[in-house]
Amino acid sequence: AFLTREGEVSLPDGDDWRAGSRSFQSIGLFARAWAFDLTGQGEPEPVTAHAAEPQFFDVLGIAPVRGRLFSAAENQPGAPHVIVITEGFWASRFNRDPGAVGQTMTLGGNPATIIGVLPREVDFLDDGVIGVVPISVELPWAPANRGTNNLDAIGRLRPSVPFAEARVEMIALTTRLAAQYPETNRGKIVSPNSLTDFVVGSVRTSLWLVMAAVATLLAIGAVNLAGLLLARTTARRQELAVRTALGAARTRLAGQLVTEGLVLALAGGVLGVVAAVVTHRLLLQAVPDSVPRTADLGIRWPLVLLGAGLSVAVGLICGLVPAWQVTRNPPGSALGGSARGTAAGSRHRPLQFIVAAEVALAMTLLVGAGLVAKSFQRLWSRPLGFDPAGVLLADLVLPESRFSTPGPQSQVFTAVIDRLAATPGVRQAAFVTTAPLNPRGGIGTKVLFEGRPDIDPDRASGSRVRFTYGPYFEALTIPVVGGRAFTPTDDARAPSVAIVNEQMAREFFEGRDPVGQRIALRKWDDQAKGDHWLTIVGVVGDIKGTTLADADSRAVYVPYVQRRIWWERFGVIAVRSEGAPVELAPAVKQAVWSVDPLLTVGQIRPLVDIRRGAAGRERFLAVILGLFAALSLGLVVQGLWSIVSYAVAERRREFGVRMALGSTGPAVLRLALRHALVPTLAGAGAGLLTAVALSRLIGTVLYDVSPTDPWILGAAATLLPVVALVAAAVPAGRAARLDPLTAMQE
Repeated sequence: AFLTREGEVSLPDGDDWRAGSRSFQSIGLFARAWAFDLTGQGEPEPVTAHAAEPQFFDVLGIAPVRGRLFSAAENQPGAPHVIVITEGFWASRFNRDPGAVGQTMTLGGNPATIIGVLPREVDFLDDGVIGVVPISVELPWAPANRGTNNLDAIGRLRPSVPFAEARVEMIALTTRLAAQYPETNRGKIVSPNSLTDFVVGSVRTSLWLVMAAVATLLAIGAVNLAGLLLARTTARRQELAVRTALGAARTRLAGQLVTEGLVLALAGGVLGVVAAVVTHRLLLQAVPDSVPRTADLGIRWPLVLLGAGLSVAVGLICGLVPAWQVTRNPPGSALGGSARGTAAGSRHRPLQFIVAAEVALAMTLLVGAGLVAKSFQRLWSRPLGFDPAGVLLADLVLPESRFSTPGPQSQVFTAVIDRLAATPGVRQAAFVTTAPLNPRGGIGTKVLFEGRPDIDPDRASGSRVRFTYGPYFEALTIPVVGGRAFTPTDDARAPSVAIVNEQMAREFFEGRDPVGQRIALRKWDDQAKGDHWLTIVGVVGDIKGTTLADADSRAVYVPYVQRRIWWERFGVIAVRSEGAPVELAPAVKQAVWSVDPLLTVGQIRPLVDIRRGAAGRERFLAVILGLFAALSLGLVVQGLWSIVSYAVAERRREFGVRMALGSTGPAVLRLALRHALVPTLAGAGAGLLTAVALSRLIGTVLYDVSPTDPWILGAAATLLPVVALVAAAVPAGRAARLDPLTAMQE
């Protein structure tokens, strides 16, 4: 399957693709998550549904769980309105009542008959749609217009056709269409993308990074457990040697040690599953909205079995290490005089290797967490170009059945803003078709420059137009850096004006003052209608129009009431509050319903929440890796403390002898600490080298931070040895305070 770039296909394109493609057995076009209002059942409710061709169902290969799908005859302009609802909507709204099929619901001002129920797989893009409607019925302006590029396309490959072959074919086909229809298809070259890449491509690296962190933490825990078991087994060496001398088989003793490791690991695995069940909902709430298919995340038997298998593997490996030690050493080495003192160093070498491995893994995780945290801090601290504090945004979509022309659309939006402006507690109220931090960034357009034949309109394609009404720049504190802002006199009867952003001014005016220049906005095939020229009256600052990381696109602002070639029934109400912005939510709804009680108000959110959501993935990654890094440090502390405590206990007699012969407490302290610091420093060095070697893998998720940032590497290289020193200091300090006589008598 494949998806085109979002919103860049028309229905005539789809017909040409089906006629000219030999690689795809079916291709279906759809308007993704098209906005409707659901009325007639209590308070008006904004909903979304895919408006699609019948071939859409063939591509997905799904059948209704009840009822039927709509046919080609029902996908004709003027046909009765029908809808195939999703299983989730059927359950939430109709309580899975079989009688729901055949009922009527008012969607977008039109009574639509429910003809079937679709499985949840139809919402494969995780849009929360309530169903699928015929595209030619709900979007009657789309079928005949090749320049209406509002649609997406999805296709299913024929069996045994390589994806690379299909990509070459589609590029050739769309290139031919671009030459055949230059006014509408120029530059519209489609390179198919796999559905998996489309859905998870933007978060794939982040998810792999989280999985790598999980694996690293698991490895640290496994190494830690192996070290503790090895230390415990070494402490029992005399017991095991006696049992061996009395006739116990070494394989039996090794089996006992392996069994102990398995029991510990399985017990930990069970506790882990219980913890996962208890914290499941909390963990899902922490996952940002940008991560797709979160509804599919849950505690399922395959995951439980995988966890059990990993627990068994960890227990087996951790039990084999001390078992190998038992079977390798003869009983006499533990029962003889060399059991203490001089042989201690050789017995501790495996433990020192384990400490080094644990520290190396923790260092790698600590560097990764530091880089991601610094990246998030850099991203979050970037100037937005506007002040989100105190601003409330509310989505408003007018039903197409009643507002399909510019006049009625303007009447509603201007009336709502005028009512809100007079509401107590409102500083400024304004309207814009595309608010900041919206992936669309504005409505795509080509820009013509009067008297500038050197600028090809295709070069200026991809510019964004944002229609506004009211004091929009003042409400969002977007600075006017040249000329003036719009005024109430810039109405439908006044000369047409525009404001450009600094990015547009830099790219196309090259140091010249844009104020006073004239531009025209061209939309697809509208050349035949004549160009409508607008005089630039101001320049405003760039904003974060799409994401926190991206620079603003070339943007043109136009008074909403002066638009000529666009109808726009979508928009956002922006209100700057004198107090808490959420307190104005009821006032926004009342203002809308006072103009038209059948209108639905979409999401109402403070702009600061939208900003927080825009950084959700980066924050989630920083928090998760930071948590894992903290856990790894905790494991290192616990492991070092336990191993150094064991080493001190093992060498008490040796330390007593040294002190009896004149060695001082500080000298003994240094000797005890050396067993921890030497492997710690070796592991830290290996971890730094590993982190640098893996830097390219993490570089794609970093913002304005080098994967080999010297400050992060230096901080990690300092922190981990200091933590190790603190962990080892307490048990080592006990060695320095030994009573020599007591120690030698043990």
